[in-house]
Amino acid sequence: MWALHRRTLERGGPPNVPAAALVESWRGEVDMERALDGCVIEPLDEANARAAGRLLARCAVAVEATDATVCEGALRRHDAVVTSNRSHFEALAAGVVRRLDIIDV
Repeated sequence: MWALHRRTLERGGPPNVPAAALVESWRGEVDMERALDGCVIEPLDEANARAAGRLLARCAVAVEATDATVCEGALRRHDAVVTSNRSHFEALAAGVVRRLDIIDV
């Protein structure tokens, strides 16, 4: 994970972290604080929330709203998603017939 983070920063990053994903993962650990160094925390505004809701509406499987917000931002920015839950992101992207680059961790 650290190597991927470093490569992203070296390529001109910065990595994007949706605020909803931060809520889901933040527990105040030093390692997480280090991982967020150099990242952009993307706020969840109304337009992005509605777009994520549309992804959920078109998804064939039940997934968390956080995954939908992460997917929405990645599709909008043409970013890859780094996840341990590939199937949710594949289902979200398939629901809107879009290709999404997914990096498994």
